[in-house]
Amino acid sequence: VSETPQARPVVVVCPATVKYHWQVEASKHFGMTSQILNGTVPPKRVKGLSQADLLILNYDILSPRRRHGKKTTPGWLDFLISLDPQFVILDECQMVSNSQAARSKGCQKLCRNAPHLLGLSGTPLTNRPKDLWMPLHVICPELFPNRFAYNMEYCLPPDAPVLMSSLLEKPISEIQVGDTVIGWGNPMGRRRRIVKSKVLNVL
Repeated sequence: VSETPQARPVVVVCPATVKYHWQVEASKHFGMTSQILNGTVPPKRVKGLSQADLLILNYDILSPRRRHGKKTTPGWLDFLISLDPQFVILDECQMVSNSQAARSKGCQKLCRNAPHLLGLSGTPLTNRPKDLWMPLHVICPELFPNRFAYNMEYCLPPDAPVLMSSLLEKPISEIQVGDTVIGWGNPMGRRRRIVKSKVLNVL
């Protein structure tokens, strides 16, 4: 990004506690100018903001939200979209795992037309595989366009049938270490074929 001016402006969405770290590191290592966005209501005069290489804000002030029965605060979403960001970075992207949350919907809108997206996380999967769906959908919608297909591929229900070596089916929740199951394999990049495999204790 520092060597590619056409990839700017860059919008960094991150937890509030690391906003100033982003600013310091961008200046120290790449000589890039950045602007920290604060508050839930963008100022009327934003001339200087559009000149910065990086615009850095936290998730909680991105989207419009209603607080304690008061009127809705606008957030920064519309302003950032108007700048036509070319690169959006979601730091700690697991924070958008709830598809119904305002922050997740806001990030999805922000990323929709950006040609370059990057999700960063040290703990992308904190609970169940289905929690990873929304971050993946926001960052790579062309690879993960459908939640149902994702769930069927990576989040099988407890009663999903698994074919055993005896050719009888068994619920996946009852599979134990040492059981031999039958499924599709793709050894050494060759054509897919039916294979027998033993369940290992990977924990």
